[in-house]
Amino acid sequence: MRIIEKTSKGIFMLKGRAEKEPSDVVIVLEAVIVLQDLHNLAFATVVLFGLLYILNLKYPRKLRYTSEILQKVIMEEEVLFI
Repeated sequence: MRIIEKTSKGIFMLKGRAEKEPSDVVIVLEAVIVLQDLHNLAFATVVLFGLLYILNLKYPRKLRYTSEILQKVIMEEEVLFI
């Protein structure tokens, strides 16, 4: 998939045209699918944050504030705005 090849970090929900629910939820790091069969977006989001923390990866610059708000509001953690 072309869009995955251009993605540094992200979550993709894959589904067919007629399907309402995703058939697969995957996590992409550096244009490679690193995890799949994650079943839902909430779980994939938690796993992505865990991977970013464990692998010591930086948030994508364009998504900096989105990631910080998710972390601060949803995860209820302190975030340092730089």
